[in-house]
Amino acid sequence: MLLKIDELLRAMVHSGASDMHLKAGSAPGFRVDGEMHPQAAFGTLAPAATAELARQIMSDEQWERFLDDKDIDFSYAVPDCARFRVNALHQRNSVAVVVRQIPDQIPDHKQLQLPQITLDLASGSTGGSDVSVSCVEFGVNNGGSAVPASVQLWIDTDGGDPVEPGVDLELIGTRESVAVTGANLQRAAFDPPICVPADTQLVVSLSMEPSTDGFATFGGNNLPSSSATYILSASCGLATFTKLEDIGFPDVNWVVDVEADLVCGGGSDCTGDFNGDGVVDGADFGFILAAWGPCPGCPEDLDGNGVVNGADVGLLLAVWGPCP
Repeated sequence: MLLKIDELLRAMVHSGASDMHLKAGSAPGFRVDGEMHPQAAFGTLAPAATAELARQIMSDEQWERFLDDKDIDFSYAVPDCARFRVNALHQRNSVAVVVRQIPDQIPDHKQLQLPQITLDLASGSTGGSDVSVSCVEFGVNNGGSAVPASVQLWIDTDGGDPVEPGVDLELIGTRESVAVTGANLQRAAFDPPICVPADTQLVVSLSMEPSTDGFATFGGNNLPSSSATYILSASCGLATFTKLEDIGFPDVNWVVDVEADLVCGGGSDCTGDFNGDGVVDGADFGFILAAWGPCPGCPEDLDGNGVVNGADVGLLLAVWGPCP
């Protein structure tokens, strides 16, 4: 029975996946909350199957262009389901496809409760060094069912008190998460790590959708902190980031721990050697796939255009093999 890509896309949306990867020799993969999950029920894809799946969603003109250029980006929609951004490429004499779901409605950040802290990387042991952020541990307090959440890393472009995204905050990385029930610490892993330029004022924020059966907010304590906590919440009348102490909570701080190394790019000066083993090979191609899509500041974004896509695969293949 011929596998239909619309069937795969509907399953992808139903599972809550953000991305789908199709490549010969593997089962379709769904990325859910940053983790790739093989969909064994659809079977292992043969080279002919991945080519047929790609052909199903291309026009004749797109298919001819793909055959000539070996790489193509385009959009696709499944009626009454979702819209998608698609990249198809030739990989090891077969066709591979990477699909990312495009949300129909993106919540405005002012509709979400958004706590935030700032970290001055120009001071202390981080002064003068690039910093590679691999994980953020953060506190939540959720009295209802689990709600979608995400952790963002920003650069404060003017170095003062943060105002709001699009004014003085430049996004460099985000990690989807879930705020589970209860008061606890949760982890958001950035894989690959996010490289933060030296002496940056780094801003960490948490966005959560409103709870429908309780109250979800950040988890804090009254311990001393070198970083102020700010909050933005339209429901509370706070349209820009405001210090908690300025609204009557001088002894409350969001609990956040940032795990980082004083180096970026895995310690290797070799272009494309993301794991630092001295060879550009299939392991490094895996880093490209893991970072696929919008990824400002990612080392896998080899051409520096803010998106990891087929062009970066081409640059990786150009330096394939042992590092010089």
